[in-house]
Amino acid sequence: MHRLLGADLPGTANDVAYTYDGVDNHQTEETEAASRYYVYGTGNRLREIHEGSEAGELLRSFTYSDAGEVESKRDGSGDVIYALQRGSQGRVIGVRRRSLFPAAPIQRGGLHQYVQLLAE
Repeated sequence: MHRLLGADLPGTANDVAYTYDGVDNHQTEETEAASRYYVYGTGNRLREIHEGSEAGELLRSFTYSDAGEVESKRDGSGDVIYALQRGSQGRVIGVRRRSLFPAAPIQRGGLHQYVQLLAE
């Protein structure tokens, strides 16, 4: 199994340890400052990220289409961080960031821009 079990970064405050569940889903992320718990739903899809415990403060939530494709990522209060718009063939045709911004169409060669939006 090739799993990242931890990272030993300069200074102990920056060290990170990871655990996984029985089907290799990322389960926890532990640092000196915080613990994050990853909760999965149907089809082993990441549903929520909590701080402190599985029932702790909600940091992020994710929604999926019936086909299992990511539809949105929300912050702990339920505000949209990003929502993906898909065309009839399931391809991403737009990205809406935060609830303040209108959908931004993906242009030819726009995959790089799309990946940058998801990484933020």
